[in-house]
Amino acid sequence: MSNTTPDGFTGSVIYWDRDLTLVPKKASGARRVGLRLARRLRTPRGHALGHPNDGTDISDALESTLDQRGAQNLRAAITAECLKDVSVKTCFTTVTLSNGGTVNTIAVRAFGDFGATTVTIQKLSDGTFATQIT
Repeated sequence: MSNTTPDGFTGSVIYWDRDLTLVPKKASGARRVGLRLARRLRTPRGHALGHPNDGTDISDALESTLDQRGAQNLRAAITAECLKDVSVKTCFTTVTLSNGGTVNTIAVRAFGDFGATTVTIQKLSDGTFATQIT
């Protein structure tokens, strides 16, 4: 059974063990909020069931080339999306650019009654995405 928040993103998470065995676990507190934010940032707008205005898939933003204004716009859009989560009171987004302006990493630091959580997403050289939640 999952705990659904008003924004439609759930707190239940399925982890994969190294041998690809499903291990359902329940997340809580800052980890739960971090997982919801990570899901929110990887879900295209309108694909969260019953919530057409939620979600923003940052996949295309990672590895794209931006100038400073583009990076500011991306930070603002990600911050606005994360602030839609009912648990998030304050949020700061960092977009790390290479010397050529390519987006390498996107990190979100969110604060609320749950404490604080950081979600870092980066595209790996093989085209997959790495997400770290602390």
